[in-house]
Amino acid sequence: MNTPRHILVVVERNDAALQAFNKACTLARHTGGRIELFLCDAERGYSLRHAYDQHGSERAASLVVDDAKRYLQALRRSVVTTDLDIGIDASCETPEYEGIVHKVLSSCPDLVVKGIGGGPGDTEDGPSLNDWHLARTCPVPLLLTRRRAWSARPRIAASLDLLDRESPELANCIADAAASFALDFHGEMHLMFGALDPPANALEPVARQFGVPPERVHLLAGDPLERLPRHAAEQRYDVIALGALGHRRDPATLVGSLTDAMMQAVDSDFLLLKPGSYACPVPARADLSSNGEAHRTTPA
Repeated sequence: MNTPRHILVVVERNDAALQAFNKACTLARHTGGRIELFLCDAERGYSLRHAYDQHGSERAASLVVDDAKRYLQALRRSVVTTDLDIGIDASCETPEYEGIVHKVLSSCPDLVVKGIGGGPGDTEDGPSLNDWHLARTCPVPLLLTRRRAWSARPRIAASLDLLDRESPELANCIADAAASFALDFHGEMHLMFGALDPPANALEPVARQFGVPPERVHLLAGDPLERLPRHAAEQRYDVIALGALGHRRDPATLVGSLTDAMMQAVDSDFLLLKPGSYACPVPARADLSSNGEAHRTTPA
């Protein structure tokens, strides 16, 4: 994973957005990157799309975008960010995850950051349906954040599936992303792998490649759906890097069952990756004014 130079922060109108913004600011200060705040008003986008009278819907969508940008400007002012390059953008689209992916494809960020959960008054009991859809469709690495602050020296865990025959390169991609994150923050990198009967030396090649000492290598025997979430919860990692997708072809399965179990049970942030989620598929397109506000509206 490349050092994120362009960080897209997905903002929803709840408390999780402020924590996600603060963490993105921490990232940007360590990497020298810039931030773009983005709000997709899917609720009003849905209302406009399904309005009986479509006359004036484009104008109404423009007003929704203007209101969203005022919200983003207030959020930007609520945090001391004079040392950072921060832009804003908004759209009025539905469903929300599609609006976010459209934004990713147009602005080409290196990383998307979003608070877990969504919607006004959300209590962060777990990921929202929009989070799962975004994990499935986001073409770049996705960092889903909790409200818990990071440690001064963050502990980053790479959760590896070494038995994955369909995407054998993904384990190395996950370890590489965790190593990059730990390096940027002068943090601790950990490795973990769970299986019913794991080979004793399963993690040794990866540990050697990334310089992870033995005390930070965790080989867990037993049902991974039970052992890995329990271990991660006990360790209280700041960030866990893992694969976003599962192996089943059932269209109702949005993410892997292990990813689901981890995100439901563990109070950590999650860096979700999948094969190919390291480069935007279209060239970057910047259109920022001197005050950092993007000139883009997306009518419903």
